[in-house]
Amino acid sequence: MELGIITVLVMLTAASIYDLWKREVPDKVWLISGTIGAALTVFDIWSGRLQLFALIASAGITTVFAVGLYYLRFYGGADAKALVAASLSLPIYEPPNFIHPSAPIMILANGTILLIALPVIFMLFNLSQIVRGRPIFQGFESEAWLKKAAACCMGYRSGPKRVRSFHLALEKVEKGEKKFDFSLLKDDDMFVEEGGKWVTPGLPLIVFMLAGALALLLYGDLTVLMLRAIYRMG
Repeated sequence: MELGIITVLVMLTAASIYDLWKREVPDKVWLISGTIGAALTVFDIWSGRLQLFALIASAGITTVFAVGLYYLRFYGGADAKALVAASLSLPIYEPPNFIHPSAPIMILANGTILLIALPVIFMLFNLSQIVRGRPIFQGFESEAWLKKAAACCMGYRSGPKRVRSFHLALEKVEKGEKKFDFSLLKDDDMFVEEGGKWVTPGLPLIVFMLAGALALLLYGDLTVLMLRAIYRMG
């Protein structure tokens, strides 16, 4: 199992690098990692550390789940392939905290939770900028406070230097005035490089799946931790 999760982490790391660099992941990543992972899983079955039924159940459910989410346009083809490859490498994993032992589903769930937490991170960062007296809303004085709050949850104002690759604009110029425009998030081709603009990083889901796998290794199923926190608050 240890080698299985290492295989998944290496696979998702390589896929994240490709996706951030070229915005696509070559199939060789899934073929190589899936083959190695499947061989390790077969060895676990042969040595008695894993039941064949567990592999069939996890891989089958994950494949149906992955393909279904793809056709529902929840994510792209690379994300579906990542889940299928993960099911061959690490079909079952039992961390200290978990509801079910299907590792690929836990990885996706953890990644989704971390993705949802991103607006909180943006808000905290922007609040720190405001406290420091930095004019992050300079030029947007005419914009409503609700739009400013939304921008703080969705991105940040970049520095004066060139923006790093794959950032989407959150602003446009309309009649000579700067306006927030969140509709630009729908166009992945609208990447900006000019500094001093409100932007949001166009991070692919693969990156959050990698973070979800790391969270699984370190903390287990984040869903369980969230439910426990809600229960204690109640």
